[in-house]
This record gives sequence, C-alpha cells and structure tokens, in this order.
Amino acid sequence: MVLKIEYKLPSPKEWKYLRSFSDWKIFSDNVFQKAAQCSLFGVCIYDNNKIVGMGRIVGDGIICFYIQDVIVDVEYRNRHIGTLIMKHLLKYILSHAEPDATTALFSHSGTEKFYEHFGFLVREMNKKGSGMFLPYSNLQENTYE
Repeated sequence: MVLKIEYKLPSPKEWKYLRSFSDWKIFSDNVFQKAAQCSLFGVCIYDNNKIVGMGRIVGDGIICFYIQDVIVDVEYRNRHIGTLIMKHLLKYILSHAEPDATTALFSHSGTEKFYEHFGFLVREMNKKGSGMFLPYSNLQENTYE
C-alpha cells in the first residue's frame, strides 16, 4: 500500500464512490461540484490512483469550522487512514482559526471514540445545550414567511 495525500476535494465520481460506503445520500455531479466550491479545504487519500478516503471542512474560515464527509473505503478501514485525514483537517483549522473558534462535526453512532481521540467532546445536554440538526423533510414542512 502506497498512500498519497492530496489537498483537494474529490471528483464527483470519487465522492459518490466513497459515499456508497455510508448511508449518506449520493447527489448529482452538479451538486457535488457546487459543494466542493463552497468547501474551505479538502483532503483525499489515494492508494496508487484509487481514492480510499476523504474529508472536508466547511464554515466561514475563521471562527466556525465544520468537519464533514470523513469517509474511508471499507477495504481500507482500521489502517489509520481516518486518523491521517483528521490530522490534516485539524492542522488546516489550527493554522486558520482564531482563538476560541468553534470546530464541530456530527459523528456516526459508534464512532464517537474515534473523534474523542482528537479531543472532541460528545455534546449532550449540558450548559452549552445539545447538538441539533434540522432534517430536510422538516425544513420543507415550514413556509418561513
């Protein structure tokens, strides 16, 4: 295994391939291209010319960073590729974030320990409140007028 790290976002084809290993929606090429344009930073890991992992950062680039799409090909899991991706993402954030900036992510159930290794805390009900999200179906139900 010869790994190569590239600071970029994957092609739509590569992105679809990696997302096929999760239960995440696979969008059109156009949607993936727009998402890539709106991302702050990306890292792709290749074994020879085959993409085997990725991660990206979205946010405002100074006080808010959100780690998204950390995915590793099933055949390459438990080989520290996810750790490699996270180290590069966090290095980028460290070099761009203001002190006390927010860095956040949503972990898949059961992967919390992996992210805790990097210092992330599970944000359950505490003085800062709980982590929340708005499903698209709930967004559609409201008119927001």
